[in-house]
Amino acid sequence: MRPGTILCLGHSYAGHLGRDRAPDDVPEHPNVFVKTANTLCGPDDPVVLPPAVQHADYEGEIAVVVGRRAHCVPLAEAEAYVGGLTLFDDVSARDWQSRTSQWTLGKCVDGFGQLGPAVVTADEALPITGRELTVERDGVVTVRSSTDDLVFSPAFLIHHLSQVLTLEPGDVIATGTPAKLPEAAAAHVPLRHGDAVTIAVTGLGSLTTTFVAGASPAPRPTPGGPL
Repeated sequence: MRPGTILCLGHSYAGHLGRDRAPDDVPEHPNVFVKTANTLCGPDDPVVLPPAVQHADYEGEIAVVVGRRAHCVPLAEAEAYVGGLTLFDDVSARDWQSRTSQWTLGKCVDGFGQLGPAVVTADEALPITGRELTVERDGVVTVRSSTDDLVFSPAFLIHHLSQVLTLEPGDVIATGTPAKLPEAAAAHVPLRHGDAVTIAVTGLGSLTTTFVAGASPAPRPTPGGPL
């Protein structure tokens, strides 16, 4: 089943909310954006870096898979709508993302949403607390965090989102990424051909994304020349 809706969160871990915020100063509402269906790829698919994207970045996340139709779900009942959890690499084109006030083009590049490798059902995946999330780029740990720092729980997200849109079975809610470690952020360079990123979460397994350079588009025919 392919998700009909892919919703994602920005700045959803303590420590990724801005350095000027106090530790207990967390937002009341999640910062939600959409990734379109063309972004999805499987756990064994390489992610192609198109020539038009000069600054691709990775984000290691836990994704909630909706288990049943959810519309105006009360918070107290929302956990029952979680079908399971899996892993998600919210690959982002930072150069396109920064061109406008909207993130859409930077987040919706073909194949920039690797999902998998398996859905761990809610009875085993919940509660989400107390799990370590790590991300490695080419064998170097760049993110190390705990799900205890996640601001919004899977149940809250289903409750909150279902107040204004109906979630269907198989829909995906990516819960956001922790901030990179300071030394990794300082040394960060855009993703390149051959890079590999591995996301691992206790109890949910690991997902490795391999990045490959895309071919340049064929030149347009010269006006008046051969077709």
